[in-house]
Amino acid sequence: MYCFDDSHFAATAYGFKKTGHFRAQFLIESLLDLDANLRALGSGLLILKGKPEIEIPKIVRQYKVSKVYAKREVAFEEKHTETLVQSELWKLRCEFLTFSTSTLYHAEDLPFSIKNIPDVFTDFRKK
Repeated sequence: MYCFDDSHFAATAYGFKKTGHFRAQFLIESLLDLDANLRALGSGLLILKGKPEIEIPKIVRQYKVSKVYAKREVAFEEKHTETLVQSELWKLRCEFLTFSTSTLYHAEDLPFSIKNIPDVFTDFRKK
């Protein structure tokens, strides 16, 4: 499932578009490609438009979903939306599980604490 959030296409407080034409086109093409690949495997991608904290719970109710899996967000606005979605799903007794996909390594797979990550790649590689 992917939800087009209208706020991602609004202007910032400084008058800049959050999502420009080329980025929007890339996103659309990527989602269409993902949907095609999922359909080849017997599945598909559900694409929604609206606020995720409203649209995702609608789908949860419609299909009686008990768990929702998502990419763990890292940016401020996205984390706020993630919290809103989680809150709404909690009301429906639907578990919301997130997974880190923003790095090449999972923090728990590293042989050292993330706070002790080497500043230089060679040191990182050697550890």
